[in-house]
Amino acid sequence: DDTWTAFVELKREIAEVVIAHGGTISAAHGATRAGDRELIPVEIGPQQWNLMKQLKRLIDPQNIMNPGKMMLDEAYAAASGSE
Repeated sequence: DDTWTAFVELKREIAEVVIAHGGTISAAHGATRAGDRELIPVEIGPQQWNLMKQLKRLIDPQNIMNPGKMMLDEAYAAASGSE
């Protein structure tokens, strides 16, 4: 658990530096452990995260493909006015 926590903290620091310099970063494939999946919006930046949610709603309007995966259920909450 300590190693995982250190790894997630390192990923967060790297993502912050990359975004501060105008880049994006994502290593979200398969992100299912606490701490890792919450980094997704940080890693890619807020505009890209909103775009991902819009694409999710467009491609999967009924949320039947991997519901709950990678926090994308936010896409459906956002559609009701919280985005």
